[in-house]
Amino acid sequence: MTEDRKNRGIVIGVLCAVILFMSIGFAAISTRMTLTGTATVGSTWNVEITGIEKMEASTAGVTEAAAPSFTATTATFNVELAQPGDKAVYQVTVENKGTITAKLSDIVSTLDDSKDSKDALTLSVTGVEENAVLEAGKTHVFTMTAEYKETAQNDL
Repeated sequence: MTEDRKNRGIVIGVLCAVILFMSIGFAAISTRMTLTGTATVGSTWNVEITGIEKMEASTAGVTEAAAPSFTATTATFNVELAQPGDKAVYQVTVENKGTITAKLSDIVSTLDDSKDSKDALTLSVTGVEENAVLEAGKTHVFTMTAEYKETAQNDL
């Protein structure tokens, strides 16, 4: 029996040593894998107004109270219309300086807030339709017209 115990002790010792060496070997050859990545969007959105110019279609009674001006998102002109039928016509240029196709979905035109102005004047935009597509790198020119209504009384 002593010899059986001795053999069992040797077998248990050998098994413990094998388990220990296997654990050390597994730890030595296993590595933690960490994956990291980044993604960037290579396209840019940059649609802006790049010009405004008074056209010859404007009538003789039109006086510019200030030079027309523009920012990336607004075009402004300030004119004095002398009599009914006078109109000021401006071409506005919009450019897609970005790298993706844009949709021109909203053009807002506003007049002076005075009631008399709104009753006697109209401001119209032509040459562009809602949801018009503007390809990258392209420009689009549309027309804005301020007109003293023919039916208005000459009292502005």
